[in-house]
Amino acid sequence: MRAFVTGGSGFLGKGATQALAEAGWQARCMVRGHGEKFIYECGYSEKFVVFESSVGRLAQGIGGCDVVFNLAGIIREFPGKGITFQKAHIDLTRNLIEACKTAGVKRYLHMSALGVDSGLNIGYNTSKLEAEKIVRESGLDWTIFRPSLIFGPGDRFAVEFAGWMKKGLPIPVIGKGDYRLMPLSRTDLCRGMVKQISAKASINKTYNIGGSDKLSYIEILKTIEQAAGRKMRRVKIPAGLIMLGAKLMGRFAWFPTSDDMIKQLLEESVTDEDDFWKETGIIPEKLEDAIGEYV
Repeated sequence: MRAFVTGGSGFLGKGATQALAEAGWQARCMVRGHGEKFIYECGYSEKFVVFESSVGRLAQGIGGCDVVFNLAGIIREFPGKGITFQKAHIDLTRNLIEACKTAGVKRYLHMSALGVDSGLNIGYNTSKLEAEKIVRESGLDWTIFRPSLIFGPGDRFAVEFAGWMKKGLPIPVIGKGDYRLMPLSRTDLCRGMVKQISAKASINKTYNIGGSDKLSYIEILKTIEQAAGRKMRRVKIPAGLIMLGAKLMGRFAWFPTSDDMIKQLLEESVTDEDDFWKETGIIPEKLEDAIGEYV
């Protein structure tokens, strides 16, 4: 059994390839440049290097596989560097779908995000929704996953904030910090996705996925604080002020966020749906129980 994985050298891709290996799958990873060094850490049996994600080239990589995992994505655009939502979310998805048809691969699993259908008109959401539309109209046996905040070793939230805290750097709190998320474990999510490869009930279905608890931003910071065993310095920043700063400076990679990312955070990322957990039989691990292992 072989899976083709895009985004395989990223945070989520590493978890997916580990889960695939645990379940007896081989993974063929689409990698670009720097990503190659992560291949053998993640249990890959093969790598597939691309310089341009054309349908023909992708079909070569997908050929001989049983399923495609599209886990590639970005959270910020840098158009000056050619990094755009159009390319990363829409164009790649369209080309992957066509490549699946060319290669005769029917099963396709697609990563989206919780809240992209909230009505918030930002580039990330609109591009993710357009990609979902392409998937739904593909004629393949597709499944779409929309997770909330994902935590695990190497994540860009808990680990990064814990690092700031250890250096004595202040942690920003935008507005009141009462907006909620539902953190879920990368391991739980990826093991569940692998289980869904062969689950008929998951075909042509979209899963909104949250963790076990709805936690405010402040509650998440307190959980990180307790796990790290030290007090963090918090700095409250009015939402309007940070949005203005992000709008002006967000185009620079050194600036930690963009105005769209802030809008997305304030919008919340929660759901009452739990089909994913019920169907996979996984009990989602709580943030407080897992985070102490790696912060």
